[in-house]
Amino acid sequence: MPEESHVRQAIEFAADKDKILVHCWAGVSRSSATAFIVACSRGQNPFEAARTLLNPAIHAPNPLVVALGAEILGDPNILKAYQAFEQVANMHHHNLWNTE
Repeated sequence: MPEESHVRQAIEFAADKDKILVHCWAGVSRSSATAFIVACSRGQNPFEAARTLLNPAIHAPNPLVVALGAEILGDPNILKAYQAFEQVANMHHHNLWNTE
Protein backbone atom coordinates (compact mmCIF):
# COMPACT_ATOMS: atom_id res chain seq x y z
CA MET A 1 0.00 0.00 0.00
CA PRO A 2 1.40 3.43 -0.90
CA GLU A 3 2.50 5.57 2.03
CA GLU A 4 3.26 9.25 2.39
CA SER A 5 6.99 8.49 2.57
CA HIS A 6 6.83 6.75 -0.83
CA VAL A 7 5.16 9.71 -2.50
CA ARG A 8 7.50 12.16 -0.80
CA GLN A 9 10.52 10.12 -2.00
CA ALA A 10 9.24 10.17 -5.59
CA ILE A 11 8.76 13.94 -5.47
CA GLU A 12 12.19 14.49 -3.95
CA PHE A 13 13.88 12.10 -6.39
CA ALA A 14 12.39 13.90 -9.40
CA ALA A 15 13.08 17.41 -8.12
CA ASP A 16 16.56 17.78 -9.62
CA LYS A 17 16.14 15.61 -12.71
CA ASP A 18 15.70 16.99 -16.22
CA LYS A 19 13.83 13.91 -17.40
CA ILE A 20 12.45 10.91 -15.57
CA LEU A 21 10.66 7.69 -16.39
CA VAL A 22 8.03 6.54 -13.92
CA HIS A 23 6.97 2.91 -14.03
CA CYS A 24 5.61 0.10 -11.92
CA TRP A 25 4.76 -3.50 -12.65
CA ALA A 26 1.57 -2.89 -14.65
CA GLY A 27 1.89 0.82 -15.43
CA VAL A 28 -1.76 1.54 -14.76
CA SER A 29 -2.34 2.82 -11.25
CA ARG A 30 0.72 3.67 -9.16
CA SER A 31 2.90 4.85 -12.02
CA SER A 32 0.23 7.05 -13.59
CA ALA A 33 -0.60 8.61 -10.21
CA THR A 34 3.08 9.13 -9.42
CA ALA A 35 3.81 10.69 -12.81
CA PHE A 36 0.83 13.01 -12.32
CA ILE A 37 2.01 14.06 -8.83
CA VAL A 38 5.60 14.52 -9.97
CA ALA A 39 4.44 16.75 -12.84
CA CYS A 40 2.42 18.82 -10.39
CA SER A 41 5.39 19.05 -8.03
CA ARG A 42 7.47 20.44 -10.89
CA GLY A 43 5.03 23.30 -11.44
CA GLN A 44 2.72 21.90 -14.10
CA ASN A 45 -0.90 22.95 -13.72
CA PRO A 46 -2.77 19.90 -12.34
CA PHE A 47 -5.50 20.10 -15.00
CA GLU A 48 -2.90 20.31 -17.77
CA ALA A 49 -0.91 17.47 -16.20
CA ALA A 50 -4.02 15.27 -16.06
CA ARG A 51 -4.92 16.12 -19.64
CA THR A 52 -1.47 15.40 -21.07
CA LEU A 53 -0.34 12.47 -18.92
CA LEU A 54 -3.46 10.45 -18.17
CA ASN A 55 -5.32 8.40 -20.76
CA PRO A 56 -8.74 7.17 -19.60
CA ALA A 57 -8.47 4.13 -21.84
CA ILE A 58 -5.44 2.74 -19.99
CA HIS A 59 -4.82 4.65 -16.76
CA ALA A 60 -6.54 4.37 -13.40
CA PRO A 61 -4.43 6.57 -11.12
CA ASN A 62 -4.18 5.27 -7.59
CA PRO A 63 -6.42 7.59 -5.53
CA LEU A 64 -4.31 7.21 -2.39
CA VAL A 65 -1.13 8.27 -4.20
CA VAL A 66 -2.99 11.27 -5.64
CA ALA A 67 -4.45 12.25 -2.25
CA LEU A 68 -1.09 11.92 -0.52
CA GLY A 69 0.60 13.96 -3.23
CA ALA A 70 -2.04 16.68 -3.03
CA GLU A 71 -1.59 16.83 0.73
CA ILE A 72 2.23 16.93 0.53
CA LEU A 73 2.15 19.66 -2.13
CA GLY A 74 -0.70 21.55 -0.44
CA ASP A 75 -2.58 21.97 -3.70
CA PRO A 76 -6.35 21.27 -3.66
CA ASN A 77 -6.44 21.65 -7.46
CA ILE A 78 -4.64 18.31 -7.73
CA LEU A 79 -7.68 16.54 -6.29
CA LYS A 80 -10.02 18.61 -8.47
CA ALA A 81 -8.05 17.68 -11.59
CA TYR A 82 -8.05 14.02 -10.55
CA GLN A 83 -11.82 14.12 -10.02
CA ALA A 84 -12.29 15.70 -13.44
CA PHE A 85 -10.17 12.94 -14.98
CA GLU A 86 -12.26 10.31 -13.17
CA GLN A 87 -15.44 11.78 -14.67
CA VAL A 88 -13.94 11.61 -18.16
CA ALA A 89 -12.74 8.06 -17.53
CA ASN A 90 -16.18 6.99 -16.31
CA MET A 91 -17.82 8.47 -19.42
CA HIS A 92 -15.22 6.77 -21.62
CA HIS A 93 -15.85 3.38 -20.01
CA HIS A 94 -19.61 3.83 -20.15
CA ASN A 95 -19.47 4.69 -23.85
CA LEU A 96 -17.11 1.79 -24.52
CA TRP A 97 -19.51 -0.78 -23.06
CA ASN A 98 -22.82 0.84 -23.99
CA THR A 99 -23.96 -0.84 -27.21
CA GLU A 100 -27.33 0.93 -27.47
